[in-house]
Amino acid sequence: MGALALIAVLTIRDNRAWRSAPYLLLACLSVAALFVGYTLEEFRAPLWLHVAARLLDVPHLVLVWLFALSLYQREFQLRAAHVIVGLAYTAPIFWIRFAEFGLVPLVPAWLISFVSVTSILLIGHLIFATLREWPDDLVAERRRSRLFFVLTIIFVVVVAAVSEPFLVGRDGIAAETFKVVSIWPAIAIAAVWLLKADTNGVRFDEAGLSPSNISASDAALKEKLDRVMIEQSAFKRRGLSIVSLASELCVTQHRLRALINGTLGFQNFSTYVNALRIAEMKFWLSDEGKRHLPIQTLALDCGFKSLAPFNRAFRESEGVTPSEYRARQLGPQPS
Repeated sequence: MGALALIAVLTIRDNRAWRSAPYLLLACLSVAALFVGYTLEEFRAPLWLHVAARLLDVPHLVLVWLFALSLYQREFQLRAAHVIVGLAYTAPIFWIRFAEFGLVPLVPAWLISFVSVTSILLIGHLIFATLREWPDDLVAERRRSRLFFVLTIIFVVVVAAVSEPFLVGRDGIAAETFKVVSIWPAIAIAAVWLLKADTNGVRFDEAGLSPSNISASDAALKEKLDRVMIEQSAFKRRGLSIVSLASELCVTQHRLRALINGTLGFQNFSTYVNALRIAEMKFWLSDEGKRHLPIQTLALDCGFKSLAPFNRAFRESEGVTPSEYRARQLGPQPS
């Protein structure tokens, strides 16, 4: 609990504007409540505090899930779907808690197994969501932390989630003690991480946005990159990846990632490619000779897979829709 308090203090002091901060703080509170509620009977808190803790600990896994999604998903926003998943997961656990207090009938045996299964599914989604954008990620620190820090949390949470149905009623270590001990490594790692990292070390959404001075070797690589991407229009290729591009340029992925991130200032490879595509689209949308062509046709010719992701990327970049941009550049449609 001291380590959890340290995490909360460091977050409030250094990263209060961090988009992941609310989820991390709530997760710390919920996990602390888990520890209070799981205290052995001879050291247990007063009844009112024990009951409050047992209720506050219910969403701890959901909050860890939301924290990791907010940290590693580029376009994360809290949506109704997240709330629905959270309610669906926590409702059976609240039933179990109220049964412990004698407020509702005893729960069926299968409900505990159901909670364990849904916990694994929730963690499974977390693994998928975290690793899905790993190939596209250009921020070296974030790429490392995806595999090291988050997967450590995933491992210990899975152990904690599945322990109770196998340990309850058996001799030896208490299930509550096992769960607390299994969660502790993730808390220790998180505390060390926040102690060692500066503000930009954890606020990945602000990393890599200030291009550094370019060296002679990077200038030569950038020239090759521009020749392939712009002059040869490689950005229009569908399915273009940093792996194939690095192979074409005869450089390592690591060096190419460092150039696009540290020198050009892009956090994700897809963001870099989309920037080139949008620049081309802006030129085409300003061309009177292409006014007759549908925007979808132009977007597909630029390499976008469909109209929806193009519209979203264009609006994020320019602040207006492609149709509005074309109207501003070319004026009203001739009658």
